[in-house]
Amino acid sequence: MPTYRTITDDLLITLKQHFDDREITFAQCLWWVLLAGNRLKMLHIAKRESGAFMTTFVVDTQTDPDLNNRMYVTLPWQIFDMDLDAGVDYMAYFIPGEDSHLTRIQFWRTNPAQARSQSGNSDRAPSPRNPHFYREGYRLYLLGVDADVTKIEVGLFLTLPDITDVDIDEEMPFPHELMLILQRNVLDIGRWMLAMPATKLNNTGSERNQPMLTSDPGKSVSINDPVLNPDTPTA
Repeated sequence: MPTYRTITDDLLITLKQHFDDREITFAQCLWWVLLAGNRLKMLHIAKRESGAFMTTFVVDTQTDPDLNNRMYVTLPWQIFDMDLDAGVDYMAYFIPGEDSHLTRIQFWRTNPAQARSQSGNSDRAPSPRNPHFYREGYRLYLLGVDADVTKIEVGLFLTLPDITDVDIDEEMPFPHELMLILQRNVLDIGRWMLAMPATKLNNTGSERNQPMLTSDPGKSVSINDPVLNPDTPTA
């Protein structure tokens, strides 16, 4: 996979913004790459049942004293906010040297309202052999788990890093088949920015002097254009 630096440099060259007096900075173009990349990557994950971009972590359990010491784990990275918390691919007990729990006991996704309604049903209520989880921000609360459980294995679909955290020399975890669409998205943003009037505002911000277009923004693209929505069935 190409690195963040390679992708961003290539886009800046295409936009003719690789000189010292360029109007678009490297950081600005990288920010667009991350924005467009996250959207396309999430759509790709939602439409394909694949583990290509799933990452496994073993995380320590903690307790929340404000909720009667309810057990939870903290997400180690930002995940995609998908329907029914599908950014969490799976959860399982982690016991060193034992893998049978991964297939024998599965954590089920729930929410507080559902958990309350199931509490009176012995077959569906959370229990050590039928554990549940629900998400609240960066926490995954665990229901029905024994107090002596100290570690949980979790598979997550991670977002791309924030611009303040990204290592530009690392490979970008992104589908190769969507790279052309990513480039088009970013180039469209860059061309629109370059087409903005080159003006100076006075102190009141109410007057504009000598508006000027620096380049043609090109043809507008509908948000329903198939090129922006990969894998969308066509008639």
